[in-house]
Amino acid sequence: MRHRKDSNKLPKIREFPPGQWTIKAIGQVHRDPDIPTEPIIDVLIESADNKQNIIEIGVGQLPVLKLGTQWLNGRLLPAITNNLKTFSLNDVLISKQTVEYVQMYEQFDTGKFLIPPYLWKLNPKFGGARCLAINFLGNTYGIILPLAEIARFYYCSSTDLAHSAFLGDYRESHIDRVINPDKSGFDESIDRAIIHLRQKYADNDAWTVARIFNSDTALKGVRRIHSSLVRRSVNSEPSFFNCDVPFQGTTNWKVRGFYIPDPDYPRYIVLQLLNCSHPFPFSEVQADRDNNANKANLETDIANEDKKGYARPKHLDSLSDTSVANKELNSNVEADKSSMVFNIEIPAEQFGFLEGKEIIKPEDKAFNEYKSVPSPFMAVIGDKLGTGQGDYSKDSTNQRAKINRTIGVGSDLDMLLEAVELLKAQGIAADIRINSVLPLAESERRRQWGYLDSATKTRRQYVAVSIIHNNQYFCWIEFEQRYKGERSVGLLRSTEEMYISDGLLHEILRNLSRLKGVWDGEMGSATDNTCVLVEKVKHTWHTPESLSQVIKNRIN
Repeated sequence: MRHRKDSNKLPKIREFPPGQWTIKAIGQVHRDPDIPTEPIIDVLIESADNKQNIIEIGVGQLPVLKLGTQWLNGRLLPAITNNLKTFSLNDVLISKQTVEYVQMYEQFDTGKFLIPPYLWKLNPKFGGARCLAINFLGNTYGIILPLAEIARFYYCSSTDLAHSAFLGDYRESHIDRVINPDKSGFDESIDRAIIHLRQKYADNDAWTVARIFNSDTALKGVRRIHSSLVRRSVNSEPSFFNCDVPFQGTTNWKVRGFYIPDPDYPRYIVLQLLNCSHPFPFSEVQADRDNNANKANLETDIANEDKKGYARPKHLDSLSDTSVANKELNSNVEADKSSMVFNIEIPAEQFGFLEGKEIIKPEDKAFNEYKSVPSPFMAVIGDKLGTGQGDYSKDSTNQRAKINRTIGVGSDLDMLLEAVELLKAQGIAADIRINSVLPLAESERRRQWGYLDSATKTRRQYVAVSIIHNNQYFCWIEFEQRYKGERSVGLLRSTEEMYISDGLLHEILRNLSRLKGVWDGEMGSATDNTCVLVEKVKHTWHTPESLSQVIKNRIN
């Protein structure tokens, strides 16, 4: 797969050496005395020429450290490692009777490794990393799933959630670091979880937090992450961590990995969880937080002089400020707690239960306990970013950064990648060409459609797929809409049986921005005066299979 310049919202991670690397395994966790607010985790990476290296990265970046992902000069590439395949594993039963814990380099009685080194080579230092062996299709070891992926997918989908899991904030004595227990609960009459988050957590974290505090299985599962590290951490020894799946029962998984047709132990090695169908222990979530921005009822609000002063931390979107857009994440310096928070948005995890659901917010409140005061938080600190929680050291060179989930075109990138692989399997030449931001039609200082949010200058993302079929050249374009993660799609077709060049594609997309996202309308077409035709496509698919079929039908 070819890679072009990628304006992904994820900054460069400094710990990756130059060149192209693949994440092979997540290993031991240890503490860095220079960054007391964030544990460090060992990451095994392998270069394109099969050389391996171990780098140390803060656990706050675990949400993006997917096994099998490829990185070029520290930047995540929108590509699937060549030998990984996507599978649907249906009717997977999770219970005490169907699972057991194994190690990555564990061997069968036949002497064969659970994860064969010839397929997925590991450094011996990572051989002790834990996996879950799940009985599947009558085979005790039918599914091998690293615990690191369980933690990432179910419990650590944001920086704040990862910190909470690894620092033990879900312990009985520390629950109030995550929620206000006096204002959280469950309304059985409407099957609604009510969560009062602490100020630092993002709204989308409420789904995970509500699941943890409304399921004994999930709470025990996430607590194991910290408790498994406690004994060794007393002696500052690194350790592999444990955790459990947050439910018991049957689920359908969409996964990425590989299948081993061993005659004795046929098995799926799962490196990435992409989708889980198991329901959450509630029908809906109502989320509030400390000192939310809602206005209080004027009749019941307290006098302004009786309110406590509060300086709300300020945030920068990862693409909204050019002075920080080129900064890199690093894990060797504590962040400055007085700096503004630099938000890094990544696609939302995929849970069938969450499709079409939104977090419910309280409409009003009786009174505001706090009043706004001038913020001491500075716009930019130093020239680097860190996911540590920070201290007030005056010589820190790291600005605070957080990885959060978001909804948008990126949330369907995995689906598009899978659809592209399905098209390839049918003999159609297709590749992800660009995952970037749409060009602006006017000066960047002006409010315009090219910004998803003009106030913060957050640019709209788009994904382009190049397709060659029956000697015709196409480009499938999906771009981000403002509301509810909706996408608009256009299929470009060259009329001259030639590749749609980068310059021509940029011109078309700039016209699209000028026309405010309308491919072909009263104000003209984005492809006017070009050798390209455009066909608008209505978004009707919900699976990679249906998406690949739509594309196939359109290009035939």
